[in-house]
Amino acid sequence: MTEVKIPPVGESITSGVIAAFHKKTGDTVKAGEAILTLDTDKVSSEIAADTAGVVTIVAKEGDEVKIGQVVATIDPAGAPAAPAAAADSPVPAAEPAPMPQGQPAEVKAAPTAAPAAAEPRGEHAMPLSPSVRRIVEEEQLDPSHIEGTGKGGRLTKEDVLAAAAN
Repeated sequence: MTEVKIPPVGESITSGVIAAFHKKTGDTVKAGEAILTLDTDKVSSEIAADTAGVVTIVAKEGDEVKIGQVVATIDPAGAPAAPAAAADSPVPAAEPAPMPQGQPAEVKAAPTAAPAAAEPRGEHAMPLSPSVRRIVEEEQLDPSHIEGTGKGGRLTKEDVLAAAAN
C-alpha cells in the first residue's frame, strides 16, 4: 500500500486546500497520473500518483491539509498488467525534471490554473492567486473595485479580506 502525501510546494507553505479530486475511491490510477489538485495561497498544484494501482481516498474536497499529510492510498495489487495508452492521457515521464523554486518533481502546476487565474481588474488585467480568487468568489467581490497593494498593484489576500470586511 502506497500512501499519497501532500508534498512540500514551497518554503513558506505549510498547508493547502484540496480543490478537487480527479479520482474516486476504487478508481485505477497510473504512475504519474494526477490524483488531486491542491490550492495554496501561492499556487495550484496537481498531486500525481507515484505508483499504479487502485486509489482509496481518505480526505475530502475542501479539506485543509498539511504538508506530509496522507490524503489517499494506492494498492498496487489492483494495478493493470499493462498500461493502456489513451490519446487524452498524460504521458508520465520516466524521471520528471525538478520544478523551479525547490518544488518536488511530482508537483505540477495545474494546466487550468493560468487561464482561470487571469481575471480582468479595471484597465489592467492582473492574475489573481488561488487564495485571492477563492475569497473573491466566496465573498462575491468585484476585483476591479479593490485597490491592490501587492507588487505591481496586484491584489493580495489581505486586500480582499479587508474589502470583504467592509
